[in-house]
Amino acid sequence: MIPTWVDLSREVTDTSDRVTTPAAFVREAFAELARMGVEGDRAVEAVAHCATECSWGRRAIGHNRGGVKLKEADDQAHRRKHGRGLAWWRYAGHVEAGDAPVVLYRAWDDAGSFWRFWTKRFTPLAPTHGDRYAAAGQAFWGVDPSRWIVELILAGYRGAVREGELRELVASGGDLEAHPSIATHRSVARRVRAMQGAT
Repeated sequence: MIPTWVDLSREVTDTSDRVTTPAAFVREAFAELARMGVEGDRAVEAVAHCATECSWGRRAIGHNRGGVKLKEADDQAHRRKHGRGLAWWRYAGHVEAGDAPVVLYRAWDDAGSFWRFWTKRFTPLAPTHGDRYAAAGQAFWGVDPSRWIVELILAGYRGAVREGELRELVASGGDLEAHPSIATHRSVARRVRAMQGAT
């Protein structure tokens, strides 16, 4: 069921796979991030995460490269500024991770506007008090950006199930690197680094 606050006229209905390659996705993402001053290991972390979320660009519907869901607060802010709701699209949710069977995802006008939103929200350089992603931002901009993915999941980015699994590992002193979400991210990051030629 679509919430009453959603602007039905703004639905993106073409949700077919996009025609791209992993190499093209990585090249474009690194270029967009570099324009914002995000480079090196930080860019690798961001690109690896988003490659996982959008299947290396194939599922980047509405330029959404990060699996960002449509949120009422963001929609209301957009309405106040632009007089209409945000663009969005619907797709099957990751039920095993705690999603509803159908999830509404946010859409953007272009890749640049996605990356500007994404870095501000999920890698905050100067988080405000109570910012859900404050620890993720500190890790991302800190000495070791590889800790960022852990903090992102602990903040609930991949749903309550994955967050709970990581919190249990933290509480028990378990190996976070062995968790499938972290292990997969590390593997994708190695592939991104090799494709970009980063060291």
